[in-house]
Amino acid sequence: MAEFNLLDSPPERAPGMRFEREWTKYQAYQIVLNGANQNGLGGIPQSVTKRPEERLWFPSVNFKYKLTDVIQIMGAAYKSEAKPNFLEISPLVIITGA
Repeated sequence: MAEFNLLDSPPERAPGMRFEREWTKYQAYQIVLNGANQNGLGGIPQSVTKRPEERLWFPSVNFKYKLTDVIQIMGAAYKSEAKPNFLEISPLVIITGA
């Protein structure tokens, strides 16, 4: 942890860095929609595969300042990433009877 003095009680800060290298494989089937068939589907489902490679950096910093012997102010700032779940990346076909 690194410290620096600005006031009588020195605030503390703790910088950090995380690195992630990720190989992901997404595989699904793609269906062409058209209005010619009774069910609205046309053609044969085709397999679609994606293999993205990502290199991600996630910086962070934490702060702590002691106001009194019993009161502290703490805070943090960071970068993060939310991964998609399967329903968000899969091709979804909804057929409603109209």
